Amino acid sequence: MQKRGQITIFIVVGIFIVATIILVAVLKGGTIKTAIESQLGTSGTFNDKVKAVEDNVQSCLNLGMRETFSRLANAKSKDYQDEFAKVLETNMIGCLNFSGIDAEVIYGPSLGSYDLGDFTITYGAGNSLIKATANMDIVVKDEKNTAKIKDFYSELSIIPEDCIPAEVDGDCLVEDAVRMVSWGRIYNLEKGDSLKAGGVCLAC
Repeated sequence: MQKRGQITIFIVVGIFIVATIILVAVLKGGTIKTAIESQLGTSGTFNDKVKAVEDNVQSCLNLGMRETFSRLANAKSKDYQDEFAKVLETNMIGCLNFSGIDAEVIYGPSLGSYDLGDFTITYGAGNSLIKATANMDIVVKDEKNTAKIKDFYSELSIIPEDCIPAEVDGDCLVEDAVRMVSWGRIYNLEKGDSLKAGGVCLAC
């Protein structure tokens, strides 16, 4: 009888130990899972912030390309590419706005400098494209994360997306001098200018 009682006690103690081990394992597993989910959530949110900064910069670069092209449409410059790069950088400084992003964004103007980085202007597709490469050092930070972004690219076709509203003769030569803005481009057309491109008359 005594032996049977001891066995019962051992069984109860054994069950208690096993139950304790299982409980500890479950609690630890839950803690680890919560920590992992928390970390993933933080990283995902930070990635969204970085993406918002990248989108803002890319949007300003695309817009700056169009504004710069229009501004320099009638400019006489010894180095058009260099002038384009300078005006583009100025336009971007006036465009960039990270105030709606819940993170610290460190770049030229935030450090009291008007230098955004290196802007390289090249031509492509038989000089029908203006291509811009912007190498900018931008740092995005929050309480736990830091990211650096720097390389951006944009291109602009100098061939109009639509026809140029100008009166021309049968040879596609401008009949009367006119200055106009069409599709974001400024045209200063003189009488006799040809509006042919690739054998196609662009006038309408």
